[in-house]
Amino acid sequence: SECRQFCIDQHYLPFEYVLTPRYKGSMTLLEQVRHCKGPMVSICLAYIRDGKLLNCSLISPHRVVPDIYTLNQGCGSYPVDVYIHLKRMHIAQDMNDPKTFMMENYQEKDQILAEWQRQLDARTASEDKWMNQFTLITNNEMECFCYQIGHLVMVVILSVLLNRGDTFIRLFGSIFCLVSGCHTFGWLLNSTSTESVPFETGIKAI
Repeated sequence: SECRQFCIDQHYLPFEYVLTPRYKGSMTLLEQVRHCKGPMVSICLAYIRDGKLLNCSLISPHRVVPDIYTLNQGCGSYPVDVYIHLKRMHIAQDMNDPKTFMMENYQEKDQILAEWQRQLDARTASEDKWMNQFTLITNNEMECFCYQIGHLVMVVILSVLLNRGDTFIRLFGSIFCLVSGCHTFGWLLNSTSTESVPFETGIKAI
């Protein structure tokens, strides 16, 4: 792939778990951080479900790109645990090669995920020596459910007050069929979710 060839051209071993950084845009942000002398934190996320690394090797047929559907699957499915690794980056003010800075950072992220895979395969991922490097991101499922139910109740009440109950039912049904149909069709095609549906951002909450 282009990412692997880019690594070779830059004299790095090809990354196995992460794509190469979009360094041009990142360098613009990096310049802002350098001028403001603010902190910069490198973030690496590991998604674990049923003892398996979802963001495993890029060429693995078992790789899953977690999306809103993966992270919020309902009862009967294994939950996704998200572990975050944070590292404060020290930026030299006289640094003249930001591209190398970004590549080395992504190389480290690649190594972290590769070690996650080795730890899981060896069934040693739960040991404190390894887990102390990460923080488990916890979510409040009850709060999430309350927000969703509250949103639905608000829309229903508004549609009743405006005497638009029939319109609401037709609109909701159409959007539900559109989103669920596109997601299911994408999943059947390549075993992963496809979120690219019309007006996705606006209708996802519905």
